[in-house]
Amino acid sequence: MKLKFPVVVIFGIGIAAIAFSLSGCGKKQEELPTDPIALAQDDMQKMGSIDPAGPKAMDESSSGAFTKIFGGTTGTDVLHYMNERVHYFITNDSPMDFYPRTFTHKSWASDNVTADSDIVIAASNFGGELWFQGLLDGVTFRYSYKNEKDVPVTSPRVGIIRMGEGYLKKMTKSKLMPSVSRQGILLHEARHSDCTGGLNQDALEAGRKAPSYKKFIDGFPRRACLHLHTLCPSGHTYENLAACDSEAWGSYAVEAIYLTAMIKNMPSDEIETNVMRMDALDRYTRLQFNVQEMFDGKLGAPDMSSVTEVK
Repeated sequence: MKLKFPVVVIFGIGIAAIAFSLSGCGKKQEELPTDPIALAQDDMQKMGSIDPAGPKAMDESSSGAFTKIFGGTTGTDVLHYMNERVHYFITNDSPMDFYPRTFTHKSWASDNVTADSDIVIAASNFGGELWFQGLLDGVTFRYSYKNEKDVPVTSPRVGIIRMGEGYLKKMTKSKLMPSVSRQGILLHEARHSDCTGGLNQDALEAGRKAPSYKKFIDGFPRRACLHLHTLCPSGHTYENLAACDSEAWGSYAVEAIYLTAMIKNMPSDEIETNVMRMDALDRYTRLQFNVQEMFDGKLGAPDMSSVTEVK
């Protein structure tokens, strides 16, 4: 029997989903947040005040992995990473409109989300998807949201993150997941705003011709653009789901490194600590390469840039 961790599963460009929650502890249930956007904004604010001791300890044990990704070990550094890549949180009910309203070449994204009833959406990088879809279709998508009207989507760093009910998932009957775990989701989705290395016409043609996500990702030559996930191998907890990474320094690596650094700060809440440890372990199982070789630099240094030009 396969074990499903109470953590995040990511599909395609970046749909985060939660498997299930831990059992309750019999405490009186308090009123919990119901707005994923407000919760995400609060979690981002908390990123700015993280204790740098954990990131520094992570750097010492990983040849500077935390600093290589975030540019430093402070909350300011983490927020800078976020602010470069994330600009809007929306839900399906948000008053954001975009057009054209239809996608021409959309088969590439099919079959990359499971119909498993245990899976609920936590977050997805809608902005990155919209930018990539525009390149496939040969159009520039535009969006209008609140005071911004008719804005062209010319970069994956447009930074539109769509929040789902999974972001409000509980770890007990009366308590949400740790804020750090949710922060990991946001940092993960932010990495999907990077088209590292850029695209070429061959990559776009592969996307146009792909009949399904599996066929698309198997033949896609530029996976570091949007840091697209591969299908997990046979025997994996999430086998045949686009919930693993085959390239170093992608979304799961960013999330795993951040969670590990925060664990080193050792929260006083034992349940939160255990959940964070399970989260981090789960993320490392998604990395389909030698993690130590990544830390040692044998898989190259992380490229945190984003290229919008198609060569």
